[in-house]
Amino acid sequence: MRTFDITPYINMHPAEVRGLIRQGVIDFPTSGMCAGYAQANLVILDAEYAADFEEWARQNPFPCPILEIIKGTPDTHAMGEGGNICTDIPRYRVYENGVFTKEITDAA
Repeated sequence: MRTFDITPYINMHPAEVRGLIRQGVIDFPTSGMCAGYAQANLVILDAEYAADFEEWARQNPFPCPILEIIKGTPDTHAMGEGGNICTDIPRYRVYENGVFTKEITDAA
């Protein structure tokens, strides 16, 4: 398993880390970065499944807390003003029909 040195990023502000992700400097897991801020995963679903997933997550807030629901725009507000879910995540795992098909670094 590949290891990543997150030491330089531990005390950074989330906006700084998002900028480094957009520049391609960070393309590895961000767990442990930005001490004191929440870490999250992103789930993007077709509208037909979104309501069911939202209800499941609300019933299971500890393992799957909802930090923000974004509809119609990639811009974040509650998780960080100026964020963009298409460019601010180091890697996206794409599943089609329940099967992993690829991993990308930019969803824009």
